[in-house]
Amino acid sequence: MRVYKGDRASLPVEVQPPSGPRKSRKYWTRPGIAEWLAERLREGGRTLVGIDHGFLFPLRYFEEPPHDWPAFLD
Repeated sequence: MRVYKGDRASLPVEVQPPSGPRKSRKYWTRPGIAEWLAERLREGGRTLVGIDHGFLFPLRYFEEPPHDWPAFLD
């Protein structure tokens, strides 16, 4: 998982997870992102938050060709 922060004046830059003694501090965790985001939102001001939810295709989609992308999207 990754976190990016940007504003009107500059392109978004990646935000590294907070450093700490725990191994999990090397990577973002869902609770860590939620905490970081809550802190940013408490600062006030207008904020736009976007979340890219990666998803998995059903295994059956890969096992039963041919693949019909338009039908899958419908």
